[in-house]
This record gives sequence, C-alpha cells and structure tokens, in this order.
Amino acid sequence: MNSIQRKTSKASWHLKAVACCCLLLTFAACSARRSEQSRADGDTYLRLGKIEEARAAYSLAAKANPDNAMAQLGLARCAVAEEDVDNAVDFFNRASTLDTELEPAYVEAIRVLLEHDRADEAREVASKWEQVNP
Repeated sequence: MNSIQRKTSKASWHLKAVACCCLLLTFAACSARRSEQSRADGDTYLRLGKIEEARAAYSLAAKANPDNAMAQLGLARCAVAEEDVDNAVDFFNRASTLDTELEPAYVEAIRVLLEHDRADEAREVASKWEQVNP
C-alpha cells in the first residue's frame, strides 16, 4: 500500500467514525424527543382520568429514556390514582433520584405517605428534600 492509499484509507476510516458518531447522536436525540412526547401524552391522559393510557404512555417514555424523571413522576401519579401506595412511593423515589430538585416528587410522596399513616417514611422523604433545598 503506497502513502496515498494509506492516507485515503485513514481518511475513509475517520469519515466512517464521524458518520457513526453523528448517527448515534441523532438516535439519542430522537429517543429523547420520543420520550418527551410520550411523557406529554401521559400528562394529557392523566388529566383526562385515563389512567391505563397514561401509565402506558409514561412507561413508553421511561423505556425510551430511563433518565426521564418526569416519566417516573407520571408513573407515581398513576399508582396514586390506583391507590397503589408502595409502587407510587417507589416511582416518586426514582423521580427524585433522577432529578434531585424535582419538588413535586418529594411533596406528593410526603402527602401520600401521610394520608396512609406512614409518618416515619414521610419524615425521611422530607429530610431528603431539606438536604437538597435547605
């Protein structure tokens, strides 16, 4: 292989690497948009009282982007609507772990826990919130 062929081969490899990176970035952006659209759909269904549809949309959003704290918050709200306190608390915890400044995740978890006579757990959540927001 002569020097021109080596340079061409090297340039071709770099071009392929750049194209691959662009493809990955595009996929990630599409995934984030898809997650956000599904989360917004979940919010709409939840406002309409269509809990099953909301849960499906939030689940899709969480699958498309596991770091979508708002999707976890939506799943928590669905669980609350279905009176599934344990799952609601788990989802509230995931949401606040993904976004430590997501105030509704703490406030709504505390409210649900207090409504179900789980004051010790409510105090723990309040303590976590206080650490984040002194």
